[in-house]
Amino acid sequence: GMASVVVTEDMAPPSASAAANGLLTCADPTITLDGAGSTTGAGFNYQWTTPDGHIVSGGTSLNPLVDQPGTYTLTVTNTANGCTANASVTVSEDTTVPTAAATGGVLDCSNTQIGL
Repeated sequence: GMASVVVTEDMAPPSASAAANGLLTCADPTITLDGAGSTTGAGFNYQWTTPDGHIVSGGTSLNPLVDQPGTYTLTVTNTANGCTANASVTVSEDTTVPTAAATGGVLDCSNTQIGL
């Protein structure tokens, strides 16, 4: 007898998408990254990495919390075939301190109070 085997190939890569929901500011010292648009499902793993930022939590989810500016990369892995896809996003910060100025006048013996 003769036996035959059909070998199929699963080389379909997942898709990866990365976005930042806003800027880091004095009022918002943390932001959530957004991996929506990436391939989802039980057979996919997610890993965020950064060489210069900081992931507070959720580094293996689609929506990690970060608190430092930098470049963040999402790697989506198809666990069935090992294929991966990457997407990166740059997180910026605006922590510029506002300028305060007050003027009023001269205090002297006859002017003991001034309005600012």
